[in-house]
Amino acid sequence: PIMEPKESLISHFLGHRFERRGVWLLRMHSSKGQKKERLSKPYCVYMKDGQRPFAFAGLWDRWTDKETGEIIDSFAIITTTPNSLLQKIGHHRSPVILEQSEERLWLDEGIPLNDVTALLNPLPGEYMNAYPISTDIKNPRVHGLELLQPTGERVEKEYDYELYSEIQLEGMGAAPARKRKNDE
Repeated sequence: PIMEPKESLISHFLGHRFERRGVWLLRMHSSKGQKKERLSKPYCVYMKDGQRPFAFAGLWDRWTDKETGEIIDSFAIITTTPNSLLQKIGHHRSPVILEQSEERLWLDEGIPLNDVTALLNPLPGEYMNAYPISTDIKNPRVHGLELLQPTGERVEKEYDYELYSEIQLEGMGAAPARKRKNDE
């Protein structure tokens, strides 16, 4: 798929009759690299709340090549400016990630263009996290979940909390002072 900045899509479609054919691409994670190094320092980007899969906003169209007569199906993932998390790993753009409440709206072909463009903003960085992964992810001949194993620390610290409570019987002869006296 092509990654297309939202600005070029909006300017293109404002001057033309536009039949938007919205699609979303479901992803469990997204691999990103720094702008300078591309995927030489890749990261696995994921939703903190465990939401999997999540959806990228995309467009598709079927058109006929005027020179060859060939019917072509094309697809683009829409990109926008990076959120705070992607800025920390030095990435210069982000796919438009739809919140679950926006997914059906995105697919509604009757929605006005102004409402469509309102969806094309970066997902807040607080919803996401990332960690570095192996550069083997670049090799199309290499497959497997081991490609997504962390090779370093997460960009944002995450903590697991364990909640517990302790019940202590007090009163009716079990007060701490009486217990101490009885233990003597």
